[in-house]
Amino acid sequence: MARFFGMSAALAGALLLAWPALAQEPAAPPPELDLGWALAKTAGGLGVVLALMWGLLWLMRRFAPNAGGGGAGFRLVGRLSLGPRKWLGLVELGGRLLVLGVSDQGVSLLETIDDPEEVARLTQNRQSFAAALQKARGGRAEDKS
Repeated sequence: MARFFGMSAALAGALLLAWPALAQEPAAPPPELDLGWALAKTAGGLGVVLALMWGLLWLMRRFAPNAGGGGAGFRLVGRLSLGPRKWLGLVELGGRLLVLGVSDQGVSLLETIDDPEEVARLTQNRQSFAAALQKARGGRAEDKS
C-alpha cells in the first residue's frame, strides 16, 4: 500500500513540474499525420500485446500447472463446512495431514497427523474425513467406505 502511495506522489510531482508545458497552447499536428495509419499502428500494437499475454498464459499453464494453488505434494483431501465462510480442511502435504481451520480471520493449523496408517485411512476415502469430524463433534458418523 505504501508503494502505491509513493508512486502516486511521484506521479503528482511529475505533473506539477510539467504543468507549465501542459498549459501552453498545443502545437498543430504535422500535416503528414494520417488518422488511418495512426489507428492501424495502435491496433497492431494492441494485437501484439494481447498475443504476448496469451502466449505467457499458455506457457504458465503448460510449464507450471499448479502455480495458482498448491504445488507438488500438496492436496486438499476434504473439507467440512461449519457455517458461512467457516470450514475445516484436511490437507495432505509431504506424507502428513494437516487439519486446518479457515475463517474470516485467517487459516489456523489445528492438528498434524503423522501416523502413516491414519494418513492412508483418511486419504483413501474423502467421505471418511467428514465422517470422522462428525463423529468428533458428537454427531452420527455415516462412513460410506
